[in-house]
Amino acid sequence: MALKGNIGWRSTTIVSGAHTTEYSDISSVGLDFLYLQSDKPLALTDRRNDISTLNVEAPISRATPVINASTIRGVEAMLTEMLTEDTAAGARRELRQFYFGEGEKGTSSALFTEAVSKLIADRTVELESFHSESINAESSDE
Repeated sequence: MALKGNIGWRSTTIVSGAHTTEYSDISSVGLDFLYLQSDKPLALTDRRNDISTLNVEAPISRATPVINASTIRGVEAMLTEMLTEDTAAGARRELRQFYFGEGEKGTSSALFTEAVSKLIADRTVELESFHSESINAESSDE
């Protein structure tokens, strides 16, 4: 296996022949990898060694192997299995759909932009209505 990047708790891409896998902490890096390359293995690190909390706080961890104090001794075998068997592939596809919805790369960005544009348009209408219906709070002393 050839390692690309610094090995640490942040993010490392491992290249072995035609295979690529990612291991990452719980950050946007793992989600970016899931979005862009859900067909490739992904593992997460858990520096707190609390898989139950990790599963609640980061649902992505339910579909990936987790590297922590209890699994670190077997990490080489874990990574080899990820590259050769990839038993988590189906779970990653489901999780990608959970996070990003249906569609190919780029569709979630289009949906996000559409939703934000609608919110801005709705808010603009609300503000126009607010300004036209408001009354002048200053009293007139006639």
